[in-house]
Amino acid sequence: MSAFPNILAEKDEKDDEKDRRDDEKEAKAKKKAAEEEDDKKKKDDESKAKKKAEEKEKDEKDKEAKASAKKKAVEDDEDAGDKDDKDASAARDRERHRIQAILKSDAAAKNPEGAEHLAFNTSYPRAEAIALLSAFKAAASTEPKRDALRERMASEPSIDIGAGDTAPATKSGGMTAQQTAALIVRAGKLRRGEKV
Repeated sequence: MSAFPNILAEKDEKDDEKDRRDDEKEAKAKKKAAEEEDDKKKKDDESKAKKKAEEKEKDEKDKEAKASAKKKAVEDDEDAGDKDDKDASAARDRERHRIQAILKSDAAAKNPEGAEHLAFNTSYPRAEAIALLSAFKAAASTEPKRDALRERMASEPSIDIGAGDTAPATKSGGMTAQQTAALIVRAGKLRRGEKV
């Protein structure tokens, strides 16, 4: 009879071990299911956020389009009202012709930036604007173009460095390479304010 309790104890231990393994499997399965549920929820949230952002962007584009259409309609209504107002229409026509006359003048071809400024930013009559534009160009053209560097260099002797340190220069100045280098060093010191 003593073997029977041992068999029962071993059977109980095996049953306990089996229950423990079953519990572990069940816990793993629940954990895996919870992770899958979390992943699914996260993907759903991302999808909803993306849809919401797309809808918001679409709404903003629609608002911009409506605002643009409304602005155009208001401008069209204002222009339509001006057709009935003969004075406003005539004033607009005069202004267009004034701008056109200034921009197509011979003086405008020589000074287009000045012509644009006078046409768009001033209220000078066309004859005054064209005369003013012509005078500005004439004043600028009386002064000859100068090449300041060429003028400064004309007074300097031409230096031929030569092939070696002692080779004399063949052009005016007759300086050797050593003399030229000394002049360059001296000029650098003078520029930096050092004593020479």
